[in-house]
Amino acid sequence: MVKIIVDGFGGDNSPQDVVSGAVEATKRKSDLRIVLTGKKEVLVKLLEEKDYNPDKFEIIDAPEVIEVDAVPTVEFKTKPDSSMVKAFEFLRKEDDIQGLVSAGSSGAVLVGGLFKLGRIHGISRPAFCPLLPTFGGNTVLLCDSGANIDCKPSNLGDFAIMAREYAKIILNLENPRVGLLNIGVEAEKGNIASKEYYEYLSQMRNINFVGNIEGHDMMADKCDVLVTDGFGGNIALKSAEGGIKLMAKVLKTKIKDSFWGKIGAVTLMRGSLKKLKNHLENYTEKGAILLGCKKLVIKAHGNSSSSVFCNTILQAAEMAEARLCDKIEQVFKENKTEE
Repeated sequence: MVKIIVDGFGGDNSPQDVVSGAVEATKRKSDLRIVLTGKKEVLVKLLEEKDYNPDKFEIIDAPEVIEVDAVPTVEFKTKPDSSMVKAFEFLRKEDDIQGLVSAGSSGAVLVGGLFKLGRIHGISRPAFCPLLPTFGGNTVLLCDSGANIDCKPSNLGDFAIMAREYAKIILNLENPRVGLLNIGVEAEKGNIASKEYYEYLSQMRNINFVGNIEGHDMMADKCDVLVTDGFGGNIALKSAEGGIKLMAKVLKTKIKDSFWGKIGAVTLMRGSLKKLKNHLENYTEKGAILLGCKKLVIKAHGNSSSSVFCNTILQAAEMAEARLCDKIEQVFKENKTEE
């Protein structure tokens, strides 16, 4: 059995889409159990409107909500009965709860992961690690996408090891290629920090470092793990997401421009266009794990729909069954850098 705790009031579309997504997830995975946190009377009413199995759900009453635009550290101190704080508390103290999903504030999720749950021993900082599609139909892990704005070279070394293990365990890659996001492929390119990152990563013997990767190549299947500090990673992630949305919007507009475009779209939707749509949705409908915490913490998009919540919960269940956090912890126990 896998048990995941879900912040019932995190995100723009909560709690309705959270509940709908959780119910659907339990239908797709028979041994999945869900713990919802939030205003109990609201969550109970929403569940009763669904075709759900009550044996698969628990509810923890949490009448307060952490606001997205508020200061996370302040909110955690002043709102102990909020849905997110309660979720982190129960994740920490209940051994049978294996992971947490929230679409709430990224800053608040980070605060919860750091101060309520705690880091794996030996890891300097946790990092957000979303998945992005590549042109070759594969996956690239971007680490860090916003948790750490300023970093030391050793932080990126930890990011590389954690994301490498993620790629090995979840993506089944034997020797993941690790690249560094930079403004050029040459070793001497970049600012002072980038050059220091490059030197540090190039001296790590336990990762398959393939050098610098430029922004326009980050989804060109030139690496499996792309490491960067949170400042560059957040810009890269949002640029990629914006580009994907723009491409879909332009394509849709052009198809509607003419009669023959509409006729052609029918044929395309049966083949390549449909495959492309499914490939992109596979990534936009999943969350970003906060790598480095003692248990699974996954941040879903703030505007997540019910299908995204469903997929993110199932994503958490898959990682829990693979014992991702335990295996990352074991790597750092054995020898963090294998130097």
